[in-house]
Amino acid sequence: MEERRGQIHLYTGNGKGKTTASLGLAMRAIGHGMSVYMVQFLKGGSYTGEYVAAENYLPQFKIDQVGKPCIKMAHQKTLGAFSKGGKKDIVVREAIDCGACRFCFQIDETDKNEARKSFFYVESLIRSGDIDMVILDEITYILNRGFISLDNLIKLLKEKHNKVEVILTGRDAPKILIDACDLVSEIKDVKHYMKKGLMARPGIEY
Repeated sequence: MEERRGQIHLYTGNGKGKTTASLGLAMRAIGHGMSVYMVQFLKGGSYTGEYVAAENYLPQFKIDQVGKPCIKMAHQKTLGAFSKGGKKDIVVREAIDCGACRFCFQIDETDKNEARKSFFYVESLIRSGDIDMVILDEITYILNRGFISLDNLIKLLKEKHNKVEVILTGRDAPKILIDACDLVSEIKDVKHYMKKGLMARPGIEY
């Protein structure tokens, strides 16, 4: 069989589903024995459904969240832990109600510094080929805010290891980045229940 050649994906646009699309790819990759690393920029809560699932059930899937800690984490309860099939304890957390809180997206120096350090780490993974799939979630947010340079990102994509599949997500992707990718999907906001006042819900939005 011909050696798999990794491609570069970009999921952008103002609609819901960009991170969700990347997680779908991660599940598919894991099902075929691939290893996946995901860095979530500007998300420092470590309580999202995908983070908890990866920590408890998916040893091939490592997620790092890079950003300031969630202000509601101090009130989060650990409901308990149980063992399943002789495996490690499964930690069950009480879901945090984000509601209308947008603290995660109020960007400060902590977010900037953590994003830069994490990008430096991710560069080595993408160049080395030690991980089969690398997901840079919300990469366009830190790119458009100048936390990392567009030139450095494009250079990294050109120099990536041949086998690594790279997944990028985030709104307002610049044209140069679009041109550098092999697959680009734009998710449009046609209709959203949040516009009717429904707040973010655990298990669906996070």
